[in-house]
Amino acid sequence: ASFFPSEAGKYTIPVLELQMEDKEKEKIVVFKSNPINIHVKALPNTDIRVPVGRFQWQEAITYLKIQTGKTVDYQINILGSGNFASLNALQPPTSMGLEFYTPTIEQVLRKTPNQLLGTKSFRYTILAKKPGKYPLKDYFKFVYFNLETKKYDTLQSRLVLEISGQPIEDISIESSDFLNEEKDADNKIQSVGSNNRIKVIANILLGILVFLVLYRLIVRHK
Repeated sequence: ASFFPSEAGKYTIPVLELQMEDKEKEKIVVFKSNPINIHVKALPNTDIRVPVGRFQWQEAITYLKIQTGKTVDYQINILGSGNFASLNALQPPTSMGLEFYTPTIEQVLRKTPNQLLGTKSFRYTILAKKPGKYPLKDYFKFVYFNLETKKYDTLQSRLVLEISGQPIEDISIESSDFLNEEKDADNKIQSVGSNNRIKVIANILLGILVFLVLYRLIVRHK
């Protein structure tokens, strides 16, 4: 089992017991574990509730230059080791030029002897409503406590979305007229990747992470 305490303090894993039948001696054998006390340190700033671990940021987008009224698919992959249950979908701030829609989420986890490795992917649809240049770091960033540096760290987008055309105010991606107009274009938007592609990429990345972790463990114990 993997445990991720949310508050500082002393935690105790009690004695665990397993009963098994010894057929040769015709008796019940009881196996017991020793209790374990775990002392959890507080983070430097207890007012901040963020994930703790070692994480990396990857991103992909279908287009970096589009016209107003068009959409792009933008995908963020958070990979590494830590409490992935606390990695919630990033909520971009309200924008007059961009409209963001609820993302689809994919998660792949794998356990090693002493870590929980994984990848969590968030795929957003973004509607362009006003011309201009939009650094996506202003909308997508991820703060966490880095266990290697013992400091808070911020991962953020490096992409800049460029929009041209006339401003639009009353269009919405839920509009049936808009959806019919974009039907053919949507077929091209899938280039960021389907669910199967996300899983394949996530498994490859996890395989690399597992190899690096095991390699470090082997080198450390030589």
